[in-house]
Amino acid sequence: ALPETAQVQFNNARQAPEESLEDWADRVLSLATRAFRNLPDDYMYEQAVMRLCQGIENKQLGVQISNLQPQSIEEAIDKIRLFQHNTQAIYGKPNRREVRQVTDGQYGDHHEAFREYQGPHVRDTMALERAPVSTWKVELEKSDKKFENKLGQVHEKLDDMMDQFKQLLTSPIAGSCLPGRQTGTESCHHCGERGHSKMECPNLESKSVSGVPPLIEGLHGRECATIVLSLDMLRRTVWIYRRGIELLPPQFSQAEQQQDH
Repeated sequence: ALPETAQVQFNNARQAPEESLEDWADRVLSLATRAFRNLPDDYMYEQAVMRLCQGIENKQLGVQISNLQPQSIEEAIDKIRLFQHNTQAIYGKPNRREVRQVTDGQYGDHHEAFREYQGPHVRDTMALERAPVSTWKVELEKSDKKFENKLGQVHEKLDDMMDQFKQLLTSPIAGSCLPGRQTGTESCHHCGERGHSKMECPNLESKSVSGVPPLIEGLHGRECATIVLSLDMLRRTVWIYRRGIELLPPQFSQAEQQQDH
């Protein structure tokens, strides 16, 4: 190709949507080599760096890197990678939606363009930060309500577990499993045969006859009592914590509440 034709191809080159940064850089260097083959290498590399930035798919990224004036293709690639890394670290998951561009190729309102570039979660967070105190109060009350509901569910489950263990303590099964009892001479409470306990009975099905889970039935009486005491302490701790939340002072002072009015 003639140098003039190669220069036109070079000036019109743009990164394809699915083209990687490295492939785009290789293509720019290949086009620059043909377009400026009769010119000094320094000039050729300078033009290649400019085309790499100006033809990149992300226009805002291209403007930012061009303003940094990288001196080589490698430096330009490093700065682009750094910009992409920082953008993802600050804004979270990268958004493929770029800055809104008007028909004449120039950006319109800069604030609106920047807002369009941000992800939805970023816009929601910024909107909440600018919200009045009353909005924050509503959000905190919702969070407190959810947390209170979770604690209530934990409290109910602890009550259920304590009922099961107390049922086991008052059943003859727990007494037969106390340390010191000779299970070898006792008859099985399930099949009536001697030589094994109910937990070791080969005829025992997965479902317990007494209504207590089989794994719990295998515990000794003292172990059950210890577990009941531990559950009771945990249940009391949850109850005290729940009462503490109810007695907490309001999250907002009167001065802050008057700020909304």
